[in-house]
Amino acid sequence: DAKSNQELLEKYQIDIIGDAKELKLVPIVLEEQHYTAAISVCLQNGELKLAESALQSMKKSGRIKPSEHSLQEFVLAYCRLAMESASQEFKIARKLKSREKKKSKGRLKIKQRVSSSRARAAFDMSRLISMPPTWLLSKLAQACGAAGLWSEARTVLRSMHRDAIHQIQTENNLDALTELNGERDFLVELPGLHRSLLKLCARSGNVTAALWFVDDIQNLASQLRRRNKAAKSMRDDTSSTLVSQFLLAEDSDAAALELQPNISNDSLVTKGNGTNHALLSIQSDGIGMGGEDWKLLMIAASKSGHWKLCLATLQFLQPFVKLTHPKSTSRKALSRRARVDEQDSSQQHLEHAPSPEYLATQYEKMARALTAAVLCFEVRSQYAWAIRSIDDWIEWSGRRPRKEAVVATCRILAARGRGQEVYNLVIKVLK
Repeated sequence: DAKSNQELLEKYQIDIIGDAKELKLVPIVLEEQHYTAAISVCLQNGELKLAESALQSMKKSGRIKPSEHSLQEFVLAYCRLAMESASQEFKIARKLKSREKKKSKGRLKIKQRVSSSRARAAFDMSRLISMPPTWLLSKLAQACGAAGLWSEARTVLRSMHRDAIHQIQTENNLDALTELNGERDFLVELPGLHRSLLKLCARSGNVTAALWFVDDIQNLASQLRRRNKAAKSMRDDTSSTLVSQFLLAEDSDAAALELQPNISNDSLVTKGNGTNHALLSIQSDGIGMGGEDWKLLMIAASKSGHWKLCLATLQFLQPFVKLTHPKSTSRKALSRRARVDEQDSSQQHLEHAPSPEYLATQYEKMARALTAAVLCFEVRSQYAWAIRSIDDWIEWSGRRPRKEAVVATCRILAARGRGQEVYNLVIKVLK
């Protein structure tokens, strides 16, 4: 269009629509940079058809083939547009649901035609790239998830998991990992991608996709844990020590690490070693499932009405919630910290003990999980499990549950005429 042509004219002095006669008299030889600029301008202005036409013209010329960089820019632009469209579609769905006369709980009914078409185009075009960088694959998986293309998002995630395993297999020694190319360092990119995909599942209430991702995450964590144990057994006594057990710790250990602020990567290794800093940079997040990850699965299950899954997920949340208990968390955190670096003194351990304010913040991040579970129990009339969940939550956390969870439980009991149990619950929470 005229706007795109004007930007080309200002940037490259190429007037495609301007003077047709001069274009015939003085032929202009278009290079790859001109096509790339034209495609970028079209995508920035939302002119997808023009961008595709420019790409097709580039292919038909025969002399110029789209470079890896051009394809990456094209895929990234499509991903960005898909996520923007998905956000707008969610806003429209929320508005329509708020206008309903009969308020219904559960998943939103979203029409994702625009976002899904753009994410599909990005997914198809990504296959033309021989070795896409990890940041691009991460954006592609998030775009597919936001657009509701869960199978495509899982395909991208699984390919990244395979590459992460291959990344470790191809290295002869642990120290060689320090020379990894940043654009193909999957272990650094994956933790953030896992959390983003689970957030998208929680937003849409798609528990099937959430379980897919949880299964893939746990499978990758299991494989890496086994390889780390094998590497540890083969390591020479004089070689540098990698604290791999904290990279892929058990649920309770991972929770303890999450609750320890200001722990640097250097504190996880003995002094003077040459351990891979690229791997240690993800210690704070880890590859396995954390407390917030289980919370996101809980929200997805609640919106889908799967009360049995909510009940099971509470057990996975238990170690994370227990570590926020005001009376026991500091002691447990110190013992975990002592296992990380045995050379530190007790005074040094105390410096890293979580403060009460920090513990309260961590608790609030997970408190939404109980509310989601109880709301699901309310919909499914599971009053006994609602009471049991609140009792366990109070015991684990040593804190009052959110009022939304308590009110939902009271509603279930009141609907069944169990006034005495409502009274007992309120008294227990107030204590």
